[in-house]
Amino acid sequence: MENLIQKGGTKTSGRVLTGGGIFVRSLNPLAVVQEYFTFKKVEEEQRTEREQIIAQRDIAVRTIEAERDTILEYFKLRFAERRDALCGFFEVLHRGVQEKSDKAMDIALTGILGIIKDSPLKDFEAFRNSRASGEILEI
Repeated sequence: MENLIQKGGTKTSGRVLTGGGIFVRSLNPLAVVQEYFTFKKVEEEQRTEREQIIAQRDIAVRTIEAERDTILEYFKLRFAERRDALCGFFEVLHRGVQEKSDKAMDIALTGILGIIKDSPLKDFEAFRNSRASGEILEI
């Protein structure tokens, strides 16, 4: 297709410029067919690449959604456990105050502080790994 023609000092690519339009002087049909098949090949490669990108996107979205569900389940269970333990310690504290028992109040306050200091995320990695492997893990 690079059949260059020089006319009046102007090079064109297989075309001759005239007053009103462009005329094709020499057209190589084999080159046209080759260009068409090259175009179709590139078009197919690009379509395949777009499909791969879409598939990777879908996998990433599903992974994020699965992680979200895991995190929400973990926090639901973990904070329910903490809530129950704190309620128990506050009951002990309340009884200790009513009975004026220093020992009961000390136990309750130590337990409350221990729960508050304890990070709710400390077991998260083990929880996530056990979920990924299908294990059942008690929190």
